Amino acid sequence: IDNQEVIAMSNEGTTNVTKSLIPRLTPTFIEDIFQDARTWPTFTQSIANIESFGGKYDIKGGKNKHYDGKYQFGKIAKDDVIQWRKDQLTKEEIKKLQHTDAGRESFRKDPELQEKIMKMYVSVNHDYLKDYPGYKDATHARKMELLGYAHNQGATGTKTYLSTGVDGKDGNGTKGSKYS
Repeated sequence: IDNQEVIAMSNEGTTNVTKSLIPRLTPTFIEDIFQDARTWPTFTQSIANIESFGGKYDIKGGKNKHYDGKYQFGKIAKDDVIQWRKDQLTKEEIKKLQHTDAGRESFRKDPELQEKIMKMYVSVNHDYLKDYPGYKDATHARKMELLGYAHNQGATGTKTYLSTGVDGKDGNGTKGSKYS
């Protein structure tokens, strides 16, 4: 594993990201969502800047402290990944994704798993949206905006946003468009 650091640009400036924590992206994933692998660190760091004050892996947060890690994954997001990507997870990883006290603590202590789950969650949202009007013909940049929105509102909430134009809010009142 190459542990070189790369520089990721974000709204908050530059951040060093260890390459070994950036999931290897399949060509289809890059082709369908991101124009090249360099956009992935920028995308994920932008979300981490909102969710965990720039990328703290070991924190609880969100409404009632029900969300975990750098990207603040809650039960529904973790369950989505298990449901749609179970074949890509080990039994130990699935155990860490359980929304129990022990599972949540183990998840927060595992940066590599958090990065893997972020890739999987984005790909699940992409797969759910890929044939939907407003997404399927969108530019790469627009798809990234909508996938940011989906991180906060879920893929179903993103479909609602695309069909109604109404900007959804999470339990803390944060609009999904903040992630776009």
